[in-house]
Amino acid sequence: MKTLKKLIFAMMAGSAIFTSCSKGAQPGTPVPTPGDGPQVQLTLGGDVSTRALALPAVEGEAWEKEIKTLAVYCYGTNGNLIAQRAFNAEELASLSTTFTMPASAVGTQCTFYAMANYSPGGTYTQTAAGLESSEAPSSALYNGDFSQVSTKCVRPEGFVMTGKATITLQSGTPNAVSITVQRTVAKFFVRAKLSPDFAQRFQGGTVVITSALVQRVPTASMLFYKDGNAPGNQAGAGTVNQTPFSDAGGYYLLFYCHEQGEVALNRRMTITLTGYFDRDGNLSTTFDRDPVQYLITVEGSGNCKIDRNRLYIIDVTIKGINGADAQSAVTEADWMPPFTQTGDI
Repeated sequence: MKTLKKLIFAMMAGSAIFTSCSKGAQPGTPVPTPGDGPQVQLTLGGDVSTRALALPAVEGEAWEKEIKTLAVYCYGTNGNLIAQRAFNAEELASLSTTFTMPASAVGTQCTFYAMANYSPGGTYTQTAAGLESSEAPSSALYNGDFSQVSTKCVRPEGFVMTGKATITLQSGTPNAVSITVQRTVAKFFVRAKLSPDFAQRFQGGTVVITSALVQRVPTASMLFYKDGNAPGNQAGAGTVNQTPFSDAGGYYLLFYCHEQGEVALNRRMTITLTGYFDRDGNLSTTFDRDPVQYLITVEGSGNCKIDRNRLYIIDVTIKGINGADAQSAVTEADWMPPFTQTGDI
């Protein structure tokens, strides 16, 4: 399948304006009138991927990049909402829009927050602090069977993406605002395969992996990444159960999780591969099967640090028939980029 081929190759290669309360608006203060102030030309800059690190880039799938809805909120220096805008169909197609701010916004340092495929609702959007304190939807909403996650976004609304940019609005010429959005989750792709000499070392025997369990999965993070604030270092509490996809190249898993800071070894995300060792390699007989299970500790970017909008490729080599006989290596990439981990078992 197309998705699998892309990931394996990567491993081998290494218009409506809604104006709200003005900045600092208090009860009895006139609300700015839209359409009489500075113009803003807003675009989503570049691909929906991170450009922060010089990492190898892996193109996201069409459903991982799709933007179905896009809303922008603008806040003044005191954090109060000045204006908001929902993109119409034409603006979504071009990922750009031009609109006019209230006249009172001239000379104000404004921060524009963009949210794709999500609306927090409630009163969270009334202040920048409220928006930044909002949690992103759980990563569990994106996970499912391999056949599902490798062909579509399981969350019907699409992947949540957020970004922000700050400028001081000037009168006269249009104010250009470019925002790069990032997905709020990371993507993990796992391939497990037998070492080249496995059959020779085990007299024609082979290992079949039948199920995988991912534990301590980070399932929560903030909606917007805060510069200078590392993700929390609490252990994740989520799980992902998946039946691996298999072909001649090995066994494959694909799942998503939220960002996470460095955590202690005994609190890191783990992947347990369960299956059986067939002593003669003849899978048509069952009397000569012995259960096997392999445990892989996920390293992420190091010490299980996981960054949003990254791709982590974990390449697992099974070298034996006990739980410690698996070695893994991780590759990190921009998603579009990658981080890869490898390991032997």
